[in-house]
Amino acid sequence: MRLVILLLLCPIFSLAQTGPGGSGSTDGSSNLVVWLKADKGSNITPTAINGIKVNAWADQAGYQVVGIPSQLEQRPTFKFNAINDVYPTISFDGKNDFFQLFIQEDDEENDDDDDQDDDDDDDENDEDDDDQDEDQEIINPLDIKNNFTIIFVAKANVIHDTDPMTVIEDGNFHGLDFQKYVLAPTFKSGNNAGFGVSLGTNGIAAYEYGFNYFPAVNSINNNPPYFLIGNEFHIWKVEVVNKKSTIYMDGEFISEGVNSGIGNLFIPNEIGGGMTEALVNFDNFFEGELAELVIYANTINTSENIAIHNYLSAKYNIELTELNVYEMDSPNNGNFDHNVAGIGSSGVDDVLLGSKGTGIVCISNPSDLNEGEYMFWGTDKIEYNELSNETPEGAASMLATTWAVSEIGDIGQHDVCLNYDVFGDINPKDIRLVIDSNNDGSFLDETIPAELSESLVAIDEVTATITFKEQNLNNGDQFTFASKSTFIQLPVSLTSFRANVVENKKVDLAWVTESETDNQYFIVERSADSRIFSPIGMVEGNGTTQFTSQYQLQDSQPFRGDNYYRLKQIDLDGTFSYSNIIKASITIEKEDIFVYPNPTHSDLTIQLPNAAVGEILIQVYDATGQIVFTKTEPQDHLSNIRITTHLDTGIYMLRVRTKNFTSSKSFVVIEN
Repeated sequence: MRLVILLLLCPIFSLAQTGPGGSGSTDGSSNLVVWLKADKGSNITPTAINGIKVNAWADQAGYQVVGIPSQLEQRPTFKFNAINDVYPTISFDGKNDFFQLFIQEDDEENDDDDDQDDDDDDDENDEDDDDQDEDQEIINPLDIKNNFTIIFVAKANVIHDTDPMTVIEDGNFHGLDFQKYVLAPTFKSGNNAGFGVSLGTNGIAAYEYGFNYFPAVNSINNNPPYFLIGNEFHIWKVEVVNKKSTIYMDGEFISEGVNSGIGNLFIPNEIGGGMTEALVNFDNFFEGELAELVIYANTINTSENIAIHNYLSAKYNIELTELNVYEMDSPNNGNFDHNVAGIGSSGVDDVLLGSKGTGIVCISNPSDLNEGEYMFWGTDKIEYNELSNETPEGAASMLATTWAVSEIGDIGQHDVCLNYDVFGDINPKDIRLVIDSNNDGSFLDETIPAELSESLVAIDEVTATITFKEQNLNNGDQFTFASKSTFIQLPVSLTSFRANVVENKKVDLAWVTESETDNQYFIVERSADSRIFSPIGMVEGNGTTQFTSQYQLQDSQPFRGDNYYRLKQIDLDGTFSYSNIIKASITIEKEDIFVYPNPTHSDLTIQLPNAAVGEILIQVYDATGQIVFTKTEPQDHLSNIRITTHLDTGIYMLRVRTKNFTSSKSFVVIEN
């Protein structure tokens, strides 16, 4: 059993983007601000049966956004294999299911800043209106306003009110009632408003929500045969530019909204319905299923838009009426539906030069990319945990996963990189890119070179990537990877491991696995020097699961100074592997020891709160400054040390020195 951190990037990180389809990055450095996928980040019970409730929905965009219901009874349900017979969805019951989005690491200081920002927005609306076209700086992703792009995959189960200015249901006609908010507009005061989207089987509408202000700013009804929505999954895109919305379905334009007259229009932060202010009193909850939600700050270019839509189309088997570029997801071409990403150009200032997407392969640096040319690739398997039963001559193992390429035009030569760290302790110099050069559907007749050309291969051990330079994949080509040594599979996929210092006294440790196979338990180990580790706790694993699992443990007595942590993952058969090492530091204070009894006759106990680090040097000075007692104690996570001084009566100074701190304390010796 091996355990590995999966958050790895290609060597050309600035180009090889890891967002949906290869648009945007997942480390919180791009305009990709929210990315929720039912197949990743959904916190459910590992032994779940169909219909299990979802406790939380963790964002994948890197800004630490998480969706949490207010009450247990408001949790949506998790549906296995609900779309394309492979991927799960989050199902909302239309009654009270919803998520509210939060920033995981928010604190009181940030809250104060947010409140101040809202006040500033009220005072500076005119200035904001003058700068609508400028890209906004991303500090808090939930504060994105005026210019943003929302893309989601969903289906509705019931109709909604597509004409909010007519009387419906209980006589209300002000737009609050009988909307089905797949994305609920957040209430904003003053001259601000939240933005939301209502979706029914009969139409879609975009709304603003401010103080006593709730009109539909963009809506459509079913218009057969063009925009028949029905009880089917669709890819929806709602683009807001200068507070004006445009709606697209499956890549095709369907409706343009009116210009908004409010000062600032903010992205929604509730999914499935609204629970704030007036919304709580009305029938507004979404009834249907949501598979994926993507939100970008500002707008995205045409190449990025094509990449996202082709990724979603292939993954969820939704036919695009426009923007279709990737052809290898069809049954006739082999159903290469998974981890689709692409590069291409729609103009001089509209290019996507390197992508990685959700997979482990990135392609970048095209030598001859012209306007209107694209290359997309995808796999025939979701995971990479299978090896081929047969291998080409010269290879010891080969992946069972196959990649396929769609190309429009000829982008020239390009680089192909592989994230090899998902295969454990393998020598990257043994890895070979294998292309089905004669298109006969087999890699067994391909030649595996004995050595790699140093000029055409680059290995980055820090990011665990190998890049094959100046390749020339063409439309319809298939490729995979072989090795002269054995690929080692990694059944436990660790996606994050964090340490958070609490009040400078404790360390909260948390980690998340994307999937697990035969995972018995974790041992949390701690070190003072990142070399010698000792166990401090154990957490049971979840056995075998394909879904996200979250774990935590608190170190209540960390070392003063630096603390290094790692996870030891134990398999059911006793095999084990280690995670990466993370660090947390406890600030060292002057008064860091406690001495008792004081006064004392002879014996003295020195208490070291949270334990010191390394060998301990104990020295006692008399009133003249002379050392009258010295002793060295080995340190093995001791909290108390007892010494016998045999000193004359008087006042003394005790000094304790270790590797990571020095502290002093006076004490008094009295007659026995």
